Amino acid sequence: SNSAEITAMIWAGQLLAELKPELLAYSGLGATFFGICGGAMRLWGDRLRSQFGDVRVVVSGLALATLGFMVIGVKPGFTVSVIAFAGVGGGLGFVFPYLFALAGKQAPGKRAAAMGFASAISGGPRFVMPLLSGLVPTWYSIATIFAFSLLLTFATLFMILLILQSRNSRPGKALLVN
Repeated sequence: SNSAEITAMIWAGQLLAELKPELLAYSGLGATFFGICGGAMRLWGDRLRSQFGDVRVVVSGLALATLGFMVIGVKPGFTVSVIAFAGVGGGLGFVFPYLFALAGKQAPGKRAAAMGFASAISGGPRFVMPLLSGLVPTWYSIATIFAFSLLLTFATLFMILLILQSRNSRPGKALLVN
């Protein structure tokens, strides 16, 4: 999710400037708005986690981000794209902190080690995305980098959840589902 956040923030201004060239001077506000939406979701996160559980919050956030990425990919116009970026920012705002909360919950006596493990798994995409976020739009289009970052985010999340689920399914451990 961190890689998708970085990609969205890097390319938001470029895409919005492409959609509305006369607002080029304000194109950086797309990244600002994206960041505000993500931050707002993180502020409300603990309340949502206690109400719905970590896994449901992460899945809902990814669904919202997916919808936002799909809308951005078809370039529906400036206003709708701004709303879609808000959806991506808000949706991804749920994901990153809660994966770390889930990791810490898995090993209460070794929270730092569990969070380090989650960081190590998510490190691959964070290493690859800066390079690809320049190459992919050059080879194809800006919309393609949003689709690519979404696929990478899902692959990372799937891998983390698989590992956590396999650890939790050992005898004497509770399942991850809450």
